[in-house]
Amino acid sequence: MNLSAQAEVEHLQVALNRYAEFTRKSPGEIIPKKGVDLSYALAARLRTIAPAKGSIRTAQLAALKAGRGVKVRSRVERAVAAKFGAHTAIGSDQVRFFAGKKRVKSVTEVTRKGKRLNLRALMVQRELSVRESGSKFLSISARYPRRLNASQVARSRFGPAISEAKIIGRNNETAAVFTWEGSQGELPASAVHGLNKPKGQAAIALALRDSREDIIGWINDKNQENARKANLR
Repeated sequence: MNLSAQAEVEHLQVALNRYAEFTRKSPGEIIPKKGVDLSYALAARLRTIAPAKGSIRTAQLAALKAGRGVKVRSRVERAVAAKFGAHTAIGSDQVRFFAGKKRVKSVTEVTRKGKRLNLRALMVQRELSVRESGSKFLSISARYPRRLNASQVARSRFGPAISEAKIIGRNNETAAVFTWEGSQGELPASAVHGLNKPKGQAAIALALRDSREDIIGWINDKNQENARKANLR
């Protein structure tokens, strides 16, 4: 976490202390709700740095026209191959079809509805679609239910966990802890990489500021409301 984000953490802590004094609620009552408010603020800020819709596909298609390739991940190759009843040979562009356990032929095209389709092109198209669908990936990694419990996870649309949130209590203090553990798999590792980039760090700092300003704004509104009520007496 950079210095800007760390400073915002300290400012948010001051605001939370003011909120606790004003509402007379315990940290155990405040943190589960305000912790998830922070996750929503973080998701909103991370959404603003996501690539524009269609920009990933456009950039990659331009790269293809310029003679540069597109790396297709193995799970995408397997998904396309399975759809057409095929499997890919390691280290080869050939896609070998099987009828049961008996090999029939080696081809790179299939015919569907009278059209000849290039399997490698279909894999590239699927890869671009997967990349495009992940454009809001960082934002999704910070979304949690409206109230945090002891331990929860944010999951990708494909199922794997991206990050984890916990409510930790010790020495009469309660904290909400969000963790992106890069060693847990490809998706969490991608999130860690993105969050550590300058734009990711800036988004974190802004989300912390948004949460602080929301709390202070609420307190100020309540003070004004109480003052109006006092004047009416």
